Parts: sequence; C-alpha cells; structure tokens
Amino acid sequence: MTRRLATLALLLFITQNTNAPLAFAAARRTPQHEGARTVDAGMPARLAAIEKAVEERRRAHGIPGLSLVIVRDDKVILKLGFGVRDRERNLPVTPETLFAIGSATKAFTSMTAVMSADEGKLSLEDSLKKYLPYFKLRDPEADAKASLRDLLSHRTGLDRTDLAMATGALRREELIRVAGLAKPAAGFREKFLYQNVMYTAAGEATARANGKTWEQLVTDKVLKPLGMKATVLTFGEMQKSPDFSYGYDLNSETRETRRLRLLEDFAAAPAGAIISNANDMGEWLRLLTGRGVYRDARLVSEKGFDELINRQISISPVLGYGLGWFLREWHGHKVVDHGGNIEGFNAMVAFMPEKRLGFAMLSNVSYSPFDAEVAEIVWANLLGAPTVQTAANTTPKGEAAPPESSPRELTPAQRELAGSYENERTGKPLEVAVEAGRLMLLSQGLPPRALIEKEKDAFALAGLPEDFSVNFRRDASGKPGGLLIKQPGGEVAFRRTPDLKGAPSVDDLMARVVEALGGETNLRGHHSMLVTASIDFENEGVRGVSTTSAKAPNKLASRTTLYALDKQIGSIFEYFDGTGGGVEASFGTPQAKTGKQLEDARIASDFYAPLNWKSLYKTVALKRISRVGDEDVYVVAKTQENGNTVTDYVSTKSFLVLRRESSVSYGGTALKMLVTEHFSGYRPVEGVLVPFKIVTNNPSEGTAVIVVKEVKFNMEVTDAVFRPARSERPHSEQKGSTN
Repeated sequence: MTRRLATLALLLFITQNTNAPLAFAAARRTPQHEGARTVDAGMPARLAAIEKAVEERRRAHGIPGLSLVIVRDDKVILKLGFGVRDRERNLPVTPETLFAIGSATKAFTSMTAVMSADEGKLSLEDSLKKYLPYFKLRDPEADAKASLRDLLSHRTGLDRTDLAMATGALRREELIRVAGLAKPAAGFREKFLYQNVMYTAAGEATARANGKTWEQLVTDKVLKPLGMKATVLTFGEMQKSPDFSYGYDLNSETRETRRLRLLEDFAAAPAGAIISNANDMGEWLRLLTGRGVYRDARLVSEKGFDELINRQISISPVLGYGLGWFLREWHGHKVVDHGGNIEGFNAMVAFMPEKRLGFAMLSNVSYSPFDAEVAEIVWANLLGAPTVQTAANTTPKGEAAPPESSPRELTPAQRELAGSYENERTGKPLEVAVEAGRLMLLSQGLPPRALIEKEKDAFALAGLPEDFSVNFRRDASGKPGGLLIKQPGGEVAFRRTPDLKGAPSVDDLMARVVEALGGETNLRGHHSMLVTASIDFENEGVRGVSTTSAKAPNKLASRTTLYALDKQIGSIFEYFDGTGGGVEASFGTPQAKTGKQLEDARIASDFYAPLNWKSLYKTVALKRISRVGDEDVYVVAKTQENGNTVTDYVSTKSFLVLRRESSVSYGGTALKMLVTEHFSGYRPVEGVLVPFKIVTNNPSEGTAVIVVKEVKFNMEVTDAVFRPARSERPHSEQKGSTN
C-alpha cells in the first residue's frame, strides 16, 4: 500500500489545469499537413517554414489535431488547422474548430480585474472578504492580508487544491471554502505556488464587484468587445457548434489515443473554462500585442496592462509571474505566456510585447511538450535564429567567466573538497567531482558547472551571474563538512555525507531488512492482507477513508472514498490483477496502465517485495550514508527495467525503511513524478512489523498523512476484488492510432 497514492496523483496532474515552466526546444521540419489554412502573403517563405515544422512535430508526437494563429503588428499573419478534431470520423481541424484552452483562461480573468480597477469598481489591493464574506484561509496572516493581487499572482502560500475541484461534486463557493481549510505549503507571499481555486476566488470576487457572474463579466468585458462570438464557457455550449474537437489522451509510448469524456459544469471556471478557436484567439492576441488597444480603442489602461505583464513574484532568476502570465526571455526578448491543460486538451498563448508578435496554439491531447516547440519554431522563424557565439569574450555582463582552457593542477586542499553532499532540508544529493583537472558541481537534472576558486574554499560557478557562489565549510579537524550555495533569493546548505567504509554489502543489508521486518519465514507465512486507513490530504482540505487488499504473489487493489465539508465527494479505485491494472474514479475517464506505468504497478504490487529485490530490480546499489530526522540511514537505490528508481533510506540501527523516494511514470508520457514516503509507528502484526503511519508527498496533491486503523493477514480475498467494476470499455475509451 505504500505507493498506491501515486496513481491518484498522476490522475489529478494529467486531468487538471496545469502550467509548469517551459524549456524551449529546438524544432525540426517535415512534410506539410492536410488541414485548412489561411496565410497572409507578406512573408510566405517564413510562414511556410513554420507550417512545415509544426506539422512535422505534430506527427512526431502523435497529436491528433491542433490549430495555430500568429499575430504581428496588429495583423493575423497565419491561421492553420492541422490533423483531425474527431479521429473516429476523420474530421479535419479548421481555424473555426473549438478547443478548451484550460489555464490560459486565467489571463482573461486577470484582464477583467484590471479593467474593473480602471473603472474604480475595485482595487487590486482589496481584501477578498470585501466581496466574498465567506472567504477564509487557514494561515492567519494570509487570511488577514490576502488581496486580489495576491490571488492573481499565486502567492498565498497555498499549494494546489485540485482534488476537490477534480471531483466535480462541489459548487464554486464550496470549492473556495475547501481550499481555505488546506494547510499552506509556504509562508504568505513567500513563494510562487500555482493555485487554481484561489484564481477562481479572484474571478468570483471581481464578478461580485461588478454585480455580475464571472461568466457574464468575461463575456461583457472581453469576448463581446473583441468579437469573439464563437468562444463559449461550457462543453455543453461547445457541442452545439458544428465545428468542435473532442479531447484525447495520448500514450507517447504506444502512440495510441483514446477519446476522453467532455467535462460537465466546471465550478472553477475563472481558472480554466474558456473554449475557443484560432479565429477568436487571434482577436485576443491583437489586444495583447496592442498593449490593451484593439481596433484603435483602448480597452484597458496602460497602467493596468503593465500590471498584467510586470513581475509580481519571482519563480526563479529567469522566470517570473505577473497577473495571469508567466514572464521569461527568449534570447533577450521579453516573452509573456501561459499554457493550459485540461482533460483532453492542451493550449499555449504567448506574445512579445516589444515586438508586437504573438501566437496561440490549441490542441486536443491532455499533455505534450509540443507547446514549447511551437514557441521556438515561431520565434526563430519570425525573429531569426540567434547567432551562436564561441569567442571567449561572449560571457554576459555580470556572469562568471568560464574556466581557463588550461587549468592549473588542483591543490590537495581543493581535491579533498570532492565528494558527496546532500541538502540539509530535502536530502537531495549533490556531487563535487574532479573532471579534467577541475572541480565540477554535479546535480541530477541540471547541467554540470565548473567551480572557479575566488579564495580558499570560496568558488564562483562558471557561466552563472556573480551572485551565485559556493562556499565550503570545514569541521573542527579541518576536513570538509559541508557547503553553502548562495543564489538570488536565498541560500541552500548541504552536509558532507560519510563514506561507506565499514558499511554492509547490499546482500547483507537486504537480509537485515528482511530480519527486521520479522524474518523470511514469517513473511512467507502470509498470503493475503487487508488494510483500512484514514487519509488527511493536508494541502487539499480533503479527507479520505481507504481499504487496500493484497494477495500473493502480486495482486493489489485500493479503494479510497473522499470527503470534504462533511460530505462524500468522490471515490477512486486503483488495481493491479497480476497482469494488468488501472485507475477508475467516480469523476474521470477510466485509465488503463500501460508501458512504464504498468511496470511500476507490477513492482509496487509484489506481495513479497522485501524478499524479491533481486528479481524485481535491474540493479541495487548502496549509494551513501545519510540522515532521516535524527537517525543515520543507508541510501539504497533500486533501478527498474523501465529506468525508474526506488530509493530506500534504511536505518543503520533498526534496519527498517524510514523513507522511500519513487520516480513514477505518468501514464503514456515521458514525464516522471517523484513520490516521497516517510514510514513510522512500526507495530508487530502476526509476526510482521507494519508501519502504521505513512506520510506521502508528491507535486500533485502535496502531503497526505495515512494513519492505518487495522491490518489483517490471510483473509479470504477473491480475484474479483482486483478487477474494475466497469467490465466493458465504452466507445469513448476505444483505442486507435493517430495520423
């Protein structure tokens, strides 16, 4: 049961509005598409290159269909339809095809707020309580001070509270009340944390200030003035159109798609309800690239427009957030953008204010990295690919110079700095290595950086600005004991990890883990297990009750019932029957596990996993000695055949697993999510030690505290327990290849 919440997190991440910071990718090109096309004749060669490259990447990703519109200097210079909007009937995408734009809706909500401020109907500094008397946050400071500006820039300290939203069981006011019960993940105005329900509250408050509903407000202030006549706010309205797209889930491993259900009422509408097409989004882009002027009429003041696209909070040194917009640069050009992901659809809207250039891409898959590639294709073709500089004098002002080409021999004092370190707060490892005569800083997921000594034990980082530095600290004996990375916005401390001299071998360590749990005889003496538990989704404001059944050799099923505001709001069933598995939720399209996700489930469901590590994992290695709380632990990395890893932190005293980190695959995508679990309260049950408290954390629902109520072994469990209730797959879930 220790990894069963991972699939719940995956389900929520894929089906809800998301917008992670994007890394622009290089584009490649291929033959043209068969979709509808309208092109301005001003720059045919560059526009044809964009068309060709976008179609190639669409086919490479297996995306059924998408539309693209580009605006420059107040003119629509390109409108394209690619692929199909209805795969089953092979209907083409046109510039009139409606797609859900998900979280790109947030920019419409923030626009109505600054328009309302222009009219004196509200102030961005107003408390939410002025318009929503029921609004309340758990953190006293945030509750007292939270303003419209704070909610529109994701700085309340609340992490995602999407679980209640996903169920579709609550009204708008109820969603806002549930979010108010959630435990904050950061201090008020301390950190950017993406928050759909707080955006919903901001939209609702803005509407109340105008004496309207949000739907009426966004229609009257934006859609009607821009002539966005095709744009609608519900999937019911969308289906009345003769030209709309269905939404699909794309398995990037198998290239199969399945049609997803269309959402019904969306209570969090101000965060992600808009459904539009390339024609209408072109008019939206004309307003944006015109800095608030549309057809020679100013619809929002210059001051108000600047509020939207000026940094309200920093996410990183190179990424910020305004009001409804991410802010970044592309080779010196300011880029304002926002993506949107909602079940079955993915969108990106981006523009360069100074260049009066922007685009909107709308597609019919739940997730793909395609929006970043489209941005690179558009910018590079219309602005020219940046010149690659190789001379030594190209280091930007304020950045550390790269290391000299002929480094001097490292001194003994420098060489002894090499070794393993770990984040004192998170435990994330860091390596300082000697490569080609230089000290290098190595961190998973980041490019290696050469350390350039400024003075003893103090280093700059090659290629980064001068306000980045690394300072080593030594213990009383003069040996390296840790390091401090200084960067804009704070400092991060790392401790030196001990070497593994005297540590047990992997085989010996695993044998001690088995013995600590009760021994092989006791473990093999059981053939089934039934666990009941309560779950507190701390950062969601939601609670749950779960029943988990397991049966040897590798069957596992878990049913969780969710509650909020003292009423049942949904249920989730996750299963693996020995060969196949999936997830069924009362509020989502059933998801079968395939590829890497299925392999994750197979390993997580092994009833005798502590005894079978040699057969379950491709490699097992003892990496280092670390700490969990006050205890020293052995860090054991276990790599699966699919490349995913499970890292156990095993107590050097009790040999019980105190912490586990698992990289879990999103179904059918190349993405992985890190799920962290802490185990405590071990108790003996029929000769086996069982953790009665498990605290899990993942990027989707934050922290969940699982408290085990009862454990029973060797109950009679029928195979029907491990099968989904829906025995037949409806037409909307049938699989097929994409063109």
